[in-house]
Formats: sequence, structure tokens, C-alpha cells
Amino acid sequence: ELAATYNVNQIEWYRDYAQNLEKYCNDFQPDIVEMVGLLDYYPDEQAIDLLKKIYKVLSPGGWLITCNIRSNIERPFVTKAINWPMIYRSPQGLANILIEVGFPSENIKIIYEPLKIHGLAIARKVA
Repeated sequence: ELAATYNVNQIEWYRDYAQNLEKYCNDFQPDIVEMVGLLDYYPDEQAIDLLKKIYKVLSPGGWLITCNIRSNIERPFVTKAINWPMIYRSPQGLANILIEVGFPSENIKIIYEPLKIHGLAIARKVA
């Protein structure tokens, strides 16, 4: 509905494992890749591997929108009481993995909601 309202006619939506991204990008480069709720479960090495794949297929000047949880007051409960293994990253930790895959630091913006628990990263590939 939003695409029709704003006359956007080139949308492709895929539901699959993130690691399979490249098989959908053989003949096009997406301008925007949104990946939220996944980095919370990937250790740095695995996160970097996936983000390198995203960076590779992203169009020049394209955008990555992602997020990661930051350590917070609920962490002991989430970790010990319900045994939910999350990967917590500081703002700099999140920025560092984005920089390592190729996003220039000046093209990365990390925004937090008022409680500063959920960090939204917006990164732009060099044009």
C-alpha cells in the first residue's frame, strides 16, 4: 500500500536465511537492506561475515539499516533466569563491526531510544 501511495514500483521482498542473501542479488544491487533483530544473536566473527555479504551486494551509495541491543539492567535476568543468549554491543562495538566490513565511520549513525537499550545503526556505502 505504501509503495503504491508513493509510486514506488521496484520492491523485492525475500524471506530466507540472511546468509543466503547473495543468491538473490545476482542481477541487482539493493539500495536498502534492513536487517533488524539478528545481530543480537551473532558473535562478532559471524556478524562481520554476514555484514560483508550485505556490503558486497549493496549498491554504491546504498543504505544498511540494522540494530543491536546494548547491555542494560535486564541483562542478568535475560541471561541467567531465562537463559536467552544475547550478544550485547556498545555503540562503539556496533560501529566497529560496521567499519570493519567497509562502511566509513563518517557514514555511520547510531541512534538510541530514550532508555538507550536498542541501538539503530544507519550506514551508507561509499558511492
